Amino acid sequence: MVSHESPETALSATGTSEALRRSLTLWNSLTIGFATVSPVAGLYAIIGVQTVVTGGGWFAALALCLVMQLLVATVYAELSSQIPIAGGAYKWARQLGGATTGTYAGAIYISSTIAMVTTTAYTGGVGWRFFSDQEVERGSTLVIWGAVFMLVCTVLNLIHVSVFKFLISLGVYAEIVGSFGVALLLFLFFRQHDFSELSAHLGTGTAPSQTAAFLAALAISGWAFIGFDACSTIAEETHEPKRMVPRAIFFSLCMVGSVVLFNSAALT
Repeated sequence: MVSHESPETALSATGTSEALRRSLTLWNSLTIGFATVSPVAGLYAIIGVQTVVTGGGWFAALALCLVMQLLVATVYAELSSQIPIAGGAYKWARQLGGATTGTYAGAIYISSTIAMVTTTAYTGGVGWRFFSDQEVERGSTLVIWGAVFMLVCTVLNLIHVSVFKFLISLGVYAEIVGSFGVALLLFLFFRQHDFSELSAHLGTGTAPSQTAAFLAALAISGWAFIGFDACSTIAEETHEPKRMVPRAIFFSLCMVGSVVLFNSAALT
């Protein structure tokens, strides 16, 4: 249940004094969650692995995984409504379990974030490799371009929050239009199979059985729906965080889920 006390009162109760400017709206928080989950990056990162392991028929596992992630989002929404402070999982674990628990949670969160960001940057370097003549040093070229992307993004984050909000919104618009545009083209002009194909060929991949294939697809699907916690890490910068942050978590995950399911069906 959402408490009706002010964010400042909640901060004082946790021993934290507010020092961040609340310049982010519900839309800003939502777009940050959407961009962090990134339906295009998430889906295209798992679709190849899923198909190899299961052979096909992984759409049901993807839909079930979304439902399960919504349950996880419920926990995040409740925590963010009760402890609306910056830091997300680290701060929650520290408040609920002490300094040691918070340290472990923070280390795990930072490690996973580093892995996610660097992997995305490295993958982004694939497109820019074709501008390089160093075909022999293909791997090093990708690393260099990935480092360039990370440097540019870091600089843009340091300039001003208004620039950050504008670029995040622009990226979300581009991703939604691009995702639905590609999916609609595939559905309307390039469809070659019936919708029964979404549940066909399960167990014909490297997995030893249909049950193993489905469980593997369920585990892999989770990577397409992670990142909505980003909304909670900026709670101290959001207007009315006890109300807005939980909404942003749910809205961003539902938006991403819709895009991922629609695109995965079109690609299949």
